[in-house]
Parts: sequence; structure tokens; C-alpha cells
Amino acid sequence: MQNPFKIAFFTPLLVVISLLPGLAQAETVHPQQVIQNVTDQLLALLEHTKQDATAEPNNPAFLAKLEVILDPAIDYEKFSKGVMGKYYRKSNDLQHQQFITVFKKSLFAAYGNAFMALDSTNITIQNYKKPLIKKATIKMDVHTSGGKIFPVSYSMHLTKKGEWKVKNVIVNGMNLGLTFKNQFLGLMSKHRDIDKAIQNWSSDLSSGSS
Repeated sequence: MQNPFKIAFFTPLLVVISLLPGLAQAETVHPQQVIQNVTDQLLALLEHTKQDATAEPNNPAFLAKLEVILDPAIDYEKFSKGVMGKYYRKSNDLQHQQFITVFKKSLFAAYGNAFMALDSTNITIQNYKKPLIKKATIKMDVHTSGGKIFPVSYSMHLTKKGEWKVKNVIVNGMNLGLTFKNQFLGLMSKHRDIDKAIQNWSSDLSSGSS
């Protein structure tokens, strides 16, 4: 029997992550337009992969392509800093990089697990009319063929290099940054050691911090 948590969480999360690639564009490109531009490309990639009878969600070749696409789009440093919270200041550079490595695997695992479960979708991106300075929140609705609507909110910021990148995502009311942070805090409470918390990090959110 399928895990209800995974169905409810990973399906909208898959769509969220599929729309992240390519956000690190030239600073003259509006973040809303950047998302719109990459949506068609990523959904086309999803469709192409699903039509391949030999495709597997955890295929190393597929995940490698996914990493190449996502890396320029997400500010892993800023995202993971929020997840580690106060322990970020208590950790060293090596620990930062080690955590980013396992943190990235969480996103990739979520994508792989939900990949084959995604049905056809219609994406509605809300118009962003506020002045762009250094931060922006881009909102969209994901309409599934089953009639469900998943609201998605991207927290983005303008880096020193003039690139718009994602630092957090809220999917259907679930704050991913906060969810990951609670997992990390649970591991710190259990192990009381940053290295052990990183070593025991789970890519499967449904497993909690156990």
C-alpha cells in the first residue's frame, strides 16, 4: 500500500522542483518570466522521460542531468543555512559543504520518488507587480488532471552576482525550509553532534528524524 504522506507531499513537490531550473538568469530577466520560460522546458523533459519505458526515477544518468539543471537555480548555501539554524554558526566550512551534499540529495530523492506519479498539469503563475529590489516571492497554482490545485510559493533573492535564486519553497502550505530544519533539529537533539546529525540525515522526509 502506498504511503499517503508520500502521495500528498511528493507529487506537488515534484512539480515545484521541476520548475526551479534555470532561475539563475541574467539580472535583467524578471524572476516571474524566468519561471515561465523554464516551465515549458522542464515539463517537456518530464514527458519525454515518462514516455521512455526504460526510464527509472533513480537512474544515475537522469539524476546527473537533474543536478546540472538545479545547481544554478538554487542557493544551496542560503537554503541550508536556514535549515541548520543556530548550528550553522557552530559548524565549520567542511561541515557546511558536507551538509549541502546530503541536503541536495533530499531534493533529488523527492524528485525521483515522485517522478512517475506526476500526471499532466496546468500551471498558473500569478503576476508579480511589486518593485524588484533584492527579494521576491513568486506564487503559482499547480492544477492536476484530477482537479486538485496545489499553491506554490518561491522565496527568491538577488545574489551579489546579480542572479535570482531560490532560498526556500512553500508547497501547498508546507514550508520545505522549516520541514528540513525540524528534521535537523531532531537529529541534533538525538545525537548532540553536528557530524553525526549530518551522517544520519535522511533523504526520505516521511521517515522523520528517526
